[in-house]
Amino acid sequence: MIVALSRGGVLEDPAFVQAAEHAETYLTWIFGFIGIAPEFIRADGIARGRRDAALNGALVRAGELHAA
Repeated sequence: MIVALSRGGVLEDPAFVQAAEHAETYLTWIFGFIGIAPEFIRADGIARGRRDAALNGALVRAGELHAA
C-alpha cells in the first residue's frame, strides 16, 4: 500500500516529530494489524514556501518505489 501525505509545515526536530506526527504512526499500526506494511510518500513544507521542492521530492520518492 502506498500512502501519499502532504503537510503545510516541516517536521524536522526528532522530539517534535515524535510528539506531533500522528498520521503515519496510526496508519502504520492499523494497517500492520491486518498485515499490510504501507509505504509513505511525503510532501512536507507546502505552506512554508517549499511547495515546488516538496512536490518534486514526492515525485522522486514515487519513482523509487517498486511495484510488487
